[in-house]
Amino acid sequence: RPVREKVIQWAKWYERLHQAPQSPPILSYMDGGDFLIIRERRPDAYPMTHKLKGTSRQIYLFCETQRNIQEITARFPSFSASDIEAFLKMMVRKRLVFEEGDKYLSLAVSFRH
Repeated sequence: RPVREKVIQWAKWYERLHQAPQSPPILSYMDGGDFLIIRERRPDAYPMTHKLKGTSRQIYLFCETQRNIQEITARFPSFSASDIEAFLKMMVRKRLVFEEGDKYLSLAVSFRH
């Protein structure tokens, strides 16, 4: 029963966030070239924003396609695997990246006004 209630609540929130025609994605990013702004629209609250710069931005964009940890660490050899994994785990906790096994996928989609 609690799961059913959560699904009903989520469906109401989703519908509210998509009421307006041409409403922006719930989780989107805008790329500023050397920084990335991730915007998460939330029901009954101000949008939450996250700013990524430098290598954090590059890793997030690299993971727009599902990548395993070996691919990510090979692409960014100047950073230790543990530092990269710590960043990715933080992004997973913030629900900005999906993790399955050793694979990661960035969840925000590109958005232009």
